[in-house]
Amino acid sequence: MYAASSGQTYCVPCKNTWWRMQPNSEGTGCVFDPLTWVVVPVMLLLSTALFTTLPLLLSLAVKIQDVRREEGGVVITTRCTHFLLRSTHGIRAVFCGTGHPLLDGADKRRAYRVQVRSETELLLISAKSREPIGSEIDSSMGSVQFNRFDGLMKRGLLGIPFVCWAVLLLMGMCGVRSVILLTGAGAGGAQLTALEMLQVIFGLLFAILIHLLNHHRHASGVLDKNLHIFSEELFKKNPHPQPCARGHARAISARQMLDFFQAFQEYIGSSRNMYYVCSNILLPLTKSYKLSYAELAGPKTLEWFCSHFWGTPFAHFVETVTKHAQVVAEELNIQDFAAATYWICTFSNNQWRVAEEVGASWEASSFYYALRSGFCRGTAMILDEDIKPLTRSWCLFELLQTTLLSQEQEQRGESTFKGLLLCTPTGVMNYGQGNIELAVNISKKLATLRLQDASASVQADKDMIDRLVCEQAGGFSEESQQVFDPSRKQRVASHEQALSKRFDPIAGQLDQPNHTRATNPIVVNAARWYDGHIRHDGAALAGRRVRDEQRWQQPQQQPQQQPQQQPQPFIVMH
Repeated sequence: MYAASSGQTYCVPCKNTWWRMQPNSEGTGCVFDPLTWVVVPVMLLLSTALFTTLPLLLSLAVKIQDVRREEGGVVITTRCTHFLLRSTHGIRAVFCGTGHPLLDGADKRRAYRVQVRSETELLLISAKSREPIGSEIDSSMGSVQFNRFDGLMKRGLLGIPFVCWAVLLLMGMCGVRSVILLTGAGAGGAQLTALEMLQVIFGLLFAILIHLLNHHRHASGVLDKNLHIFSEELFKKNPHPQPCARGHARAISARQMLDFFQAFQEYIGSSRNMYYVCSNILLPLTKSYKLSYAELAGPKTLEWFCSHFWGTPFAHFVETVTKHAQVVAEELNIQDFAAATYWICTFSNNQWRVAEEVGASWEASSFYYALRSGFCRGTAMILDEDIKPLTRSWCLFELLQTTLLSQEQEQRGESTFKGLLLCTPTGVMNYGQGNIELAVNISKKLATLRLQDASASVQADKDMIDRLVCEQAGGFSEESQQVFDPSRKQRVASHEQALSKRFDPIAGQLDQPNHTRATNPIVVNAARWYDGHIRHDGAALAGRRVRDEQRWQQPQQQPQQQPQQQPQPFIVMH
């Protein structure tokens, strides 16, 4: 307030629309109020913080960077800070777009909670038992949204919920107004000037800008960026992807498979399987064209049909197919083993049109078209110790068609179709390659395998294949003997030959007189261990083969267990 002239009986307030004013020292005019330099930046800071905090109260979805099974349970890594506060009982969460059936779906809304491990990591726990989830869950996409109430009270910063931060910021802005009022100076007292109102608006704009930049920064994960780079590489090699007929024309080469694996090995690792590869990599890669991966990368004509279980680790699959390609190249004296081509359902089928690929009947399926195309040289079954492919209905269908094809060629006197090849990362078991212990384990599994227990993701597919087995193979028991009786004997015999070929030269050297060997106690005990274990195992393997043949010829009789000779212990003499 000031008096405009000497002797004036009333005072006039200092008015200015844009900034605060105060009376001069004589009280005869108004000058700029230095309080403005305090009020303006404080209002800008408080309003920016307030408007930045408000969206966090809404518990908006948080993008997922990765979901994987670790030693302590399933760990979820978010692309940005999730701002969850630590809670003993966890926070209710809903997942969307992860591509995993155990996470996605409206019926799972009350199934899961999450506990904080770090500012970007969460541990998935059961909503009922509060125990960590032990299922194999893998994903690198989607989002997680927290329960509204939990998000309101259990999301915050520095241990303080955001709702409390919002209240504190509002109180701060009100405190600024109170300070202005208590000073009793300035234009309009506690009223905000235009400049101060602009700071509130600027705070809102800054908060919007912060959220937009944060969204842009985390909109694409590391995998998304690598998918984009790999897509550009595919486009350079095949600039005009076109659909082609289902069946033999949609194979990929071993080199294309290896390029794919090397590009995404960081995310696939050693444990993730085809389910992860299809949902997180193949579908995003082919989304623009809605084609199969083979059509996108440049399709090849098939030479080998791959029969495999989607739950097998993809690294194991790649290693096994690569080994098969090397074996075939060596057999045919081909220098470039990676030129071998394979029909692999995950890569050869259009995953955007699965119903069309499966067909209305088994004769209309892409699997049947590929096997019966006349281009297929054989079926490479990708095995692990649990022989999981033989527990899946579609693999059973492929096995049946392979058997029928082999019989038809045998009747015609042809030998172009190699039949069923049992493949492992260490070689083709039909050729006596691979780990001997693995062969024995697989044989034990086959002895108790019930093909009628094979399952499928879709029950209708299992029912169709079960009917086909009954129609074309006379039922499961006959089909089992028809498929496994000859191949099983051949596999055991081939491994016995491989065992002899590998260790007989060593046995000959050990049997020769050698002064050093005779006087060296370590070598003496090594020879004794060889006689007790290696030769013993060879004899046991041969005996097992004879007993297996007898059991297949007379399945109703139980083989008598022969007492095994105990090998001599390995004793190092000092």
